[in-house]
Amino acid sequence: MEYTITIEALRAAAITARTAGEQAAGVPLGEAADAVAAALPGSRSATAAAELAERWRSRLTAWSDDVVVHGDALDASATRYQDGEDSAGHDLSRAGERLPAGGV
Repeated sequence: MEYTITIEALRAAAITARTAGEQAAGVPLGEAADAVAAALPGSRSATAAAELAERWRSRLTAWSDDVVVHGDALDASATRYQDGEDSAGHDLSRAGERLPAGGV
C-alpha cells in the first residue's frame, strides 16, 4: 500500500474549507421559512415554518463551524507533514556529512 501527501494540496483544501464555512455562515437560510411564518400568522403552518427556520439556522451554523474547524485541521496536518519532511531532510543531510569522501 502506498500513499502520497501533497502539502500544497492540503493547504489549498484548508483554505477552501474555511472559506466555504465562513461564506455559508452568512447565508440567510431561515429567511424563506420566516416569510412563510409571517404570511400565515396564528396557523399551524406558521409555527412549523418558524421551527423550520430556527432549525435551518442552527444546522447551518453548526455545519459552518464544523467546516472551518476541518479547514484548520487540514492546515495543521499540512504543517505536521512539512515539519516531518524538514526533519527528514535535515537528518539525511547530517547522515550524508558523516559519509567518507566519495560517498562509500
